[in-house]
Amino acid sequence: MKKAALALAALLLTLAAVMLVLAPSLHAQPAPAPSPRGVWRATLDGVPSVILTLADDTGSLGGTVVFSSVDGETKTAISIEPHTLLRPKLDGSTLTFQVRRRDARLITFKVVFTSPTEAQLRCLDCTPDNPTAYLTKDTL
Repeated sequence: MKKAALALAALLLTLAAVMLVLAPSLHAQPAPAPSPRGVWRATLDGVPSVILTLADDTGSLGGTVVFSSVDGETKTAISIEPHTLLRPKLDGSTLTFQVRRRDARLITFKVVFTSPTEAQLRCLDCTPDNPTAYLTKDTL
């Protein structure tokens, strides 16, 4: 009986030592990145300028983006261009994708998800003065 009690005590001490060694690494692991799936919107002068819709229904991330050109004087949308995301790639909190313009040229975009409900979209192939679109995720 004493041998069994000593063996159990030794086993419990060993388990406690293992837990002490592993505990810091369990807490050091980063939290999983929030899902980018959903509808993301940006406005310019109060007018919708970008709507980015992301889903993974096919098993990989994909979606659409709609760009609206906004007339700064009248504060109205003057054109709307819907596109399917081409070659979307999610790497941590950064999504890159391409869209095909009417002239068949491919344009690359980058979205950085800065929080579960906020993101920044930039065109990587556009002019340097192209502004960053600040996206907000639709929530219920």
